Amino acid sequence: VSIGSGDSCLTNGNGSINIYGGGMSCNGYIDTDGGGATITAEGPICSVGSVTGNVSGGSSCPTSPMTPIADPLAGLIPVPTTSDSCGDSVSVGNGNNIQIYPGCYSSIRMTGGTLFMHPGVYHVSGDVTINGGDISGQDIMFYMYGGGSSDSFSIAGSGFVNLRASDETNDPYRGLLLWMTCINGNASDVGITGGGDLSLVGTIYGPCADVDI
Repeated sequence: VSIGSGDSCLTNGNGSINIYGGGMSCNGYIDTDGGGATITAEGPICSVGSVTGNVSGGSSCPTSPMTPIADPLAGLIPVPTTSDSCGDSVSVGNGNNIQIYPGCYSSIRMTGGTLFMHPGVYHVSGDVTINGGDISGQDIMFYMYGGGSSDSFSIAGSGFVNLRASDETNDPYRGLLLWMTCINGNASDVGITGGGDLSLVGTIYGPCADVDI
């Protein structure tokens, strides 16, 4: 984001964000919004604007305030391609036990049940909405390219979520769990809320997206 009156890296509620093996940089300001939320990192936590609230970095920033940084991944990652059509949608509810494979989907939605994702890249032209149930997958990446206001990535409610990006050395998407693309400078939102058992391992890459955790 660009520094401005509304640009921020903001958390609220009582959750905790723990960053291991690195730090956090924000081209706006960082704030835990006066609640019980915390942000801690082994590396520095730096911003162009102010840093307020329950925020603790393991080392000092090279400069304070931070100089704005450009998109660190721009042009470094090949854009995923697929020959599959995106007509299929996935809907998982109570009592369902479903497995899905890499390909192109119009949406992935859960309100209950169990969903297992096989390794690979999941192109999604619509939304990913997880409001309950158990979802798991290793060596996966979501590539979200709808761009509309309803084409968001959302995890909310209770349930079990265990999703992990690839750690294969020869994988061009190694370490990348979610890629929310920019379309004409805009992107859909990313929201990760709720009180379930949540484990996400990998980078959330949304250079134009609002990310709410």
